[in-house]
Amino acid sequence: MKIDKIDIVWMSPEELVPYVKNPKIHSATQIDKIAGQISSFGFDQPIVVDENKIIIKGHGRREASIKLGLKKVPVIISSLDEYQAMAARIADNKVAEAPWDKDFLKFDIGTLSTKDFNLDLTGFDQEEIKSLLDDVNFLPGSENDQGKLDQKKPIECPHCGEKFVA
Repeated sequence: MKIDKIDIVWMSPEELVPYVKNPKIHSATQIDKIAGQISSFGFDQPIVVDENKIIIKGHGRREASIKLGLKKVPVIISSLDEYQAMAARIADNKVAEAPWDKDFLKFDIGTLSTKDFNLDLTGFDQEEIKSLLDDVNFLPGSENDQGKLDQKKPIECPHCGEKFVA
């Protein structure tokens, strides 16, 4: 399916209809986290509905919007048929499941923690954050990992030609 253009309209979250057989369960804690992200980062992922305003993607965002008292939210009205919508509803949550690169995750969480950033906004709970921050590996690398730090190489400035040792 080729999509040339997507129109985003603004609607009241109250007028969007949850799909009664939605297979994804949103806990109150998750809704709170989504609300926190919307408050901090803005509403950057529209809710997707069918022509009857039944939600295909974004049940949690709708609930968080209502909790925040938002009057209007961005919405995409999809032309998917009933079965495509059903599959899209499942896939929206399933395809997001993926393992984390723990080293990069620890780096980002650690960096944010040094900036006094509210780490709750990452979606991780305090126990997970503590575990990540406590699991920092400061073991020294080998000489191959780090190069020969005690050896100095002459370097020539490409602009003036001056040589110096770094």
